[in-house]
Amino acid sequence: MEGDGTPWSHLLTVAVAEYRWAVWGRFGGRYAPPEHRAERVATAEARGAARQAASVVVQTEQVSRMDVYGFEVS
Repeated sequence: MEGDGTPWSHLLTVAVAEYRWAVWGRFGGRYAPPEHRAERVATAEARGAARQAASVVVQTEQVSRMDVYGFEVS
């Protein structure tokens, strides 16, 4: 992999970002620049929403399997 001459450009962008967060994470993200913190918060919120949606799907499937005879439907 060749870079463009700027520092760290020869590395994968994802690897650099993960390294930064490994270092900043030691201090709870306190020393991360505000734009990186905002990006991380947005990513965490998106992951949380995706997990919640997946949980709703799983719960719906479980309820539909448990209610074979339709007694739960009101």
